[in-house]
Amino acid sequence: MAQTIIGLDIGSYSVKLSALTTSFRSVAWTGFREVVVPKAARENPESAAADVLAELAKDPKYGGAFVVTALPGDRAMTRFVTFPFSDPKRIDAVLGFELQNRLPLTVADMIYTFQVTGPTPDGKTEVFAAACKRSTLSTYLAAVSGSGLDPRIVTLDTASYLNLYDQLQSAVSAERPTNVSGDKDAGEKDVGGLGTVAFIDIGHKTTKVCIVENGRLCTARSIGRGGLAVTKAIQLALGVDFETAEKSKHENGQLPLNNQGFAGQGGPPPTPLSRAIADAMQPLVVSLRQTIQAFVSERKRDLDRIYVTGGGARLDGLYPWLEAELGRPVERLPVERLEISRGSNAPQGADVAAKGIGLALVQAAASRHRTTLDFRRAEFAYAGDFEFVKDRLRSLVAMAAILVIVGSAWAVVKNRSLEKQLADQKAQLESFSARTLGQKMSSFSKALKVLQSPPDDGAEQDLFPPMTATVILERITGFQSELNREAVTPTDGASPRPAQPGGPADDPPPRLRNRVGGGIQPPSRPEVARPAGIPTAPAFDPAARPSAIRNPRTFPQPPVGGAPFIPPGATSPLPGAVPPIGMPSPESPSVTPPVPGDPSSAPAPTAEGAPAGDSASAASKIELSNVEVDVFGDVTITAETHESNVNGKEIFRQRIESDPCFREVKRRDIGEVVSTGRHSDWVRFEVTFKVRCPKAGEVEGTDADKRVSEKADKPTAEEEEP
Repeated sequence: MAQTIIGLDIGSYSVKLSALTTSFRSVAWTGFREVVVPKAARENPESAAADVLAELAKDPKYGGAFVVTALPGDRAMTRFVTFPFSDPKRIDAVLGFELQNRLPLTVADMIYTFQVTGPTPDGKTEVFAAACKRSTLSTYLAAVSGSGLDPRIVTLDTASYLNLYDQLQSAVSAERPTNVSGDKDAGEKDVGGLGTVAFIDIGHKTTKVCIVENGRLCTARSIGRGGLAVTKAIQLALGVDFETAEKSKHENGQLPLNNQGFAGQGGPPPTPLSRAIADAMQPLVVSLRQTIQAFVSERKRDLDRIYVTGGGARLDGLYPWLEAELGRPVERLPVERLEISRGSNAPQGADVAAKGIGLALVQAAASRHRTTLDFRRAEFAYAGDFEFVKDRLRSLVAMAAILVIVGSAWAVVKNRSLEKQLADQKAQLESFSARTLGQKMSSFSKALKVLQSPPDDGAEQDLFPPMTATVILERITGFQSELNREAVTPTDGASPRPAQPGGPADDPPPRLRNRVGGGIQPPSRPEVARPAGIPTAPAFDPAARPSAIRNPRTFPQPPVGGAPFIPPGATSPLPGAVPPIGMPSPESPSVTPPVPGDPSSAPAPTAEGAPAGDSASAASKIELSNVEVDVFGDVTITAETHESNVNGKEIFRQRIESDPCFREVKRRDIGEVVSTGRHSDWVRFEVTFKVRCPKAGEVEGTDADKRVSEKADKPTAEEEEP
């Protein structure tokens, strides 16, 4: 006897029904219907679905149909769990307690289901588990049931696309997968089959992503962005009401990509409508890239195909635009080429029937690889499945009494350990909520409600650092290079400092400590501009110097202007040896000791406390010795300069403060005098600031420019002194 199976796809924009008819040896797709949900009822589409089911119950063709529906992915939590055993009964017995340690729910508050995905390389069993609150499932069933067609199976919508894998397998068995460039050999994987496939269903409020690797469920995710975000973007860009924006999207919605390419490369320029659609789709593309990259990093294998379906896939130009954004082949999910569709004409608008067909295939058993998730268990089990227990009521009552006694004994034994686990979970929740939500929360239900609530525009940006540690260091060293370049530029009458052979070509790079991403090699210092005619110092080669000279502690520092540099125990200067900074070099003709009584040989007068001659510009330089970066917290810069360079320290702080992303810039003089072979009478100071870039709607640089201009108008303490 033939059986009718209805896959009920309840979306926030429309309710879609796909009917399959099963006989002894065949399964056929026999019907499809789509009912648009009124705007006033889109917050609770389950009520509209109940009305559709009540109407179908009156039709003799669907009166006794087997209904399969799915819980939305944004109302459930999923995890991949591994077990050292593969027995489904043992997994079911311990899975709840395993999920209790991974989810903000207790065993008593959640209803869960699972599916064994397969063995792991180390011999364990991988399980895909889905859980939701009991109250969530109860509310969902109460809204859908009572229409005469009570859903017998409630699965997870993000996993229902697994049922389509075998249906598409035979449809593309003669094809060879290709990469984006069209090279079939480069993209050839599992020739004659699908390989690794990603199903993307762009809905009204959410987008479903399901990745299947050779029939094995690997990823099932729900992204909180869809066609509604596009409609709101059009409404804001064009300044029209919601209904007009939605109508423009359906009738004229197009992404700025056509057969000739992007605008500026032979194609027409994008319109305000297409530009608004593209801007609204960019956050979704970012989430899709992250999902695909996470799969590739974990499984060490790339995607072979990407199938796109759903109402959002009806946008003109979506497939080539999405293929260019993701860098992988993207095509429409061809429901008319499924095995169950052969010999039948696809009805109008059936391009969005993929999820409904996948739901119906759960019961049709027409696929070798299909999902077995079902939330209708325990007290939510389908009532018709328990008719056979009436004759076994006494044995069931006795068994229930035994279970109650055993459960009570177990509860007494585990009471203390459960209390400790609860305290640990609350502590973890407080830490997680303070770090992620910005407020410490000890209530699991409140934290879950905040996590399940739709985020505000731009809220996802708070989960990522405003900029990376490498960018922060690049900007800091850029300010330092600009300041040092101004310091070494010779003024009128000043001669540049000659290069010393074998000396360091530039200041040593600062050490970078990144508290988030570990150590990062800082970018190379820009070349300091030199006047024309002045030779450039040769690159520093530590091997060119004797090993004893590398450590300045092994030699006493001779006085400035003394005899040529002779190491202890030597009778003559070392060949090629260069004395420490501050000592004259016998090979440098431009550096000669002053002759008594000769005014021409006297050093030029300098500012009080500053070094004389060609070291005057070096005294105005600032060197970074240590940079500690916390992209979510403070950035601490430890720098050194000559003790007379007071203005340079303040100018360096002002340069940092001029960056719109650097806030609360403060300087502190450490006061420690640094005297080494390279420096004499230098001091250390510290600059700290926080990283926070302007968000959408803020004028970049306004606050920083205002602070810099206000401080530039005020004379410094050194300028006020007579």
